[in-house]
Amino acid sequence: MRIISLILKEITHRWPGFLLGAFGVAIAVAACQGISALHEAAQRETRRVQRDIGFNMRIIPREADPERFLIQGYSTETMPEEIIQRLVEHDTVAYNHLVATLQGEIELAGKPALLTGLSPTMFPAGKKKPPMSPTIKEETAHLGHRLAGRLGLKKGDTLTLAELPFEVVRVAPQSGSLDDLRVWVHLSDAQKVLGKAGQINEIQAIDCLCLTPDENPGELLRAEISKVAPEAQVALLSKIATARARQRRMMDSLAQTAVPAIIVAAALWVAVFAWINVRQRKLEIGVLRALGHPASTIASLILGKAFLLGLAGSAIGCLLGSWFVTSRVAEIFPVTGGKFQFEMNAMLVTLMAAPIIACLASCLAASLALVQDPAVVLREE
Repeated sequence: MRIISLILKEITHRWPGFLLGAFGVAIAVAACQGISALHEAAQRETRRVQRDIGFNMRIIPREADPERFLIQGYSTETMPEEIIQRLVEHDTVAYNHLVATLQGEIELAGKPALLTGLSPTMFPAGKKKPPMSPTIKEETAHLGHRLAGRLGLKKGDTLTLAELPFEVVRVAPQSGSLDDLRVWVHLSDAQKVLGKAGQINEIQAIDCLCLTPDENPGELLRAEISKVAPEAQVALLSKIATARARQRRMMDSLAQTAVPAIIVAAALWVAVFAWINVRQRKLEIGVLRALGHPASTIASLILGKAFLLGLAGSAIGCLLGSWFVTSRVAEIFPVTGGKFQFEMNAMLVTLMAAPIIACLASCLAASLALVQDPAVVLREE
């Protein structure tokens, strides 16, 4: 109790130095919290924005001609629908957002159109995310902009395909691509219209490896999927996959570089103030040593003050960091920032870590205090 009393009295006596030290810790803690929160928010924003770019992994029948697939945009060969269930249940997962599709050319109003049947998005265990493609109900249809104009249909009208009625629930905005001539229906409905029950010609997905081309993500995916679905082959859209990988790695690199640098700077800040404090208290330490107080008492005075400095600074920094995160993240990341939630566990870890780092940073100053000869100090003073 006496040691705590001495520490508090010393803090009261030299409060400007204590406040400056705590201020440095607070800024460092707030900066680390802000960078960590921004890193997490940026990852969420990146996943969402890049998710909207589209799928980067296409699984097609092994018999499909890759060159014809690239020219035509879909495979005319088919494979069993149950393959997607095998992929979902596979233990080693390097992909997510699986959607089984069946596509085929049909004729509407005397001109060609592309019928696309989509299954609901499926996710491996523990990797459920918001779906990337619209969930289409049975006996409903989504029409491309140009095709809807050709047929003179709008939302609420009825489209007949192979004598089956479909309610038009959406007319897509003009895209300037093949989607303007596309009809989207539920997978089971497309199988009925095209006469291919239980068959699909593609599974669209996103790879989760986040590897750059030099790390050969395509070969890793092909090796994994060949074990589960030997009747399929993988076509990886490398530009989209590479952009996603590089963006994530850039954010990881920023956080991994900035946070340690800030921690080191804060530790040096505390170490300098601890060293100055020991120099200022040379006479006090000399008297205590001359009176027979052990080295543990002297070390406790120095490190105890450092602990309180780190605790006070981390508490203020956590408040500043949480205020910044809650007030700015939604503005910086407009797509997903509104759903960002501050991690209380991270705040608790910071509250515990900052005082410990402050104590470690003050160890050199404490060692300096212990090696001083009290007789020499008192004679000089």
